Amino acid sequence: LDAAGITQNAAETLESQAEFLQHAVEQWRPDVPSKQNIAKQIALDVVGKSPVVYAGPLLFPAAYKWKISFNENAKNIAWCNQLPEFNHNEFLGWSSHPVDKPYAVIDLRSSLDHPQVQKRFDITAKLLS
Repeated sequence: LDAAGITQNAAETLESQAEFLQHAVEQWRPDVPSKQNIAKQIALDVVGKSPVVYAGPLLFPAAYKWKISFNENAKNIAWCNQLPEFNHNEFLGWSSHPVDKPYAVIDLRSSLDHPQVQKRFDITAKLLS
């Protein structure tokens, strides 16, 4: 890809990302205590609830994978949706009947999301809180 001019330093970039992921995965291992393990913290928050995973376009494939994993592995109903689509229709369902709902909302956010998507996450959180 570098030779074709499509990328610059692709091998170095992939290596650095692989190192980051290796470090992250080590923090999510079963033997890491919950206090230091974000994966366990999310799992504990979802117990007894139906997860709803939201993401922008960059992380939507991951949100969909999480939904499938909750369905298949936890044998639990789960949903996912993508911003900005969420703000057009689904938002109304959350805001029209403000009652306690047994859901665990998970926002998958990236610093690489478009600034408008980041703003939508922030505004949505304020409106639904």
